Amino acid sequence: MNPKHKFKIQPTTRLRARFFTGVFAQLLAIYAPLAISSDAIGFQPQDFAAIEARLLKHPTLQQLKLRSTAMQAFAKADSALPDPIISLGLNNVPINTFAFDDFLPTHKSIGIQQSIPNGGIRRARLQNARTKSASLELAFEYEHSLLRASLIIGLIDQVNLEQEISLARQRDRKYSELQQVVRNEINAGRAVVFRLARIDIERADVAQEVVNLQAQLSAVKAKIDSLIEMETDIHPPPLPLTEWDGNPLSFHRVRLAMANISIAETRVSEVQAENGPSWGVSLTYQQRQAGTGQMGSPFSGDDWFSGQLTFTVPIWASKKQAPALRAAIAEKAAAKMDVSSIAREVESEWRRFAAERKAANSNIVLLEKQLQALEEQIAASLTTYESGTGDYAPIVDGEITRLQFKSKISREKARRNMMTIKANSQLVLI
Repeated sequence: MNPKHKFKIQPTTRLRARFFTGVFAQLLAIYAPLAISSDAIGFQPQDFAAIEARLLKHPTLQQLKLRSTAMQAFAKADSALPDPIISLGLNNVPINTFAFDDFLPTHKSIGIQQSIPNGGIRRARLQNARTKSASLELAFEYEHSLLRASLIIGLIDQVNLEQEISLARQRDRKYSELQQVVRNEINAGRAVVFRLARIDIERADVAQEVVNLQAQLSAVKAKIDSLIEMETDIHPPPLPLTEWDGNPLSFHRVRLAMANISIAETRVSEVQAENGPSWGVSLTYQQRQAGTGQMGSPFSGDDWFSGQLTFTVPIWASKKQAPALRAAIAEKAAAKMDVSSIAREVESEWRRFAAERKAANSNIVLLEKQLQALEEQIAASLTTYESGTGDYAPIVDGEITRLQFKSKISREKARRNMMTIKANSQLVLI
């Protein structure tokens, strides 16, 4: 009898039973907690649209919405006339008698003044406020896109980390199984005691990896909670890459930069309008009182009114309006250059995300091919072992390596999905 087989009885039958028992145990370890938690708390899969709707309550979006509403109100206020000024007066009243019938110029007056600011300036300010409001709405859309991307990335990261933790724990169980196999080989007289120390080191590395992954998972859950004020186990939605059509205006940031050009243009219009006049109108009704007919007051009373029209003249235009106009034109030119710069930057960023997504996809294909080759190698080792001419340790080593490959594939899939959502978040999705 071959010494190698002296401690094995019906190796094929025992190994198959052990193999299927191990598979069942792994499946039970993975799915049992999910089943228990679902029954325990009545968990129902949450609809992503309902979760996404909670983003609208985020303070960043709320403040942008409020600022946009404020700008719309400012737009209405800037188009209105200023309040009129009402005046009541006593004019030329003698100090000694404080009478209204002693002197001809003594009278009471009531007046109204209305300023009429330059119409061009008011129209320009109205348009400026409306443009700023529209810009804030664009900023709202962009910020919402970024927050949505951040939420989905958090969900992707959460699913990946949970899977990596599960795979790491499975590796730890495989190392425990490998330790038992090595002890059996030592008992059979083989000089492999050195492997026990190495397995202990590798198990310690796995334990440290699990601790780090759990810390990362806690941070990701905290991030998700900060976005929607709740924890969720929902999986992220499908993530197809939205191809860029080549138009820079398809990017949120470019649209925001274009809005800044419109704001600068309204500022130019406002400064140009300052060369025109601002008007003012005033009317005063003056009431006189007839004299007593005695010495010093022989006059008859009669009322009269006064009117006045005022307007501004840009005498100091070379020192005020002209420099302001040059500054406004320069700001407009700078805003145009900013559009070009941002368009280049955001296009480069989108292409980088798309390239990293493609690289992750390629890595997934390669890793899956390597995993398939490893599966074939494990199957061959299993056949050799069942024939009674091989060892069981290489099979367990192969299973540990298989779990490592699955962990790498999980990370690459998460990376691919993250790059997809980051690329999509830069585009205006219609």
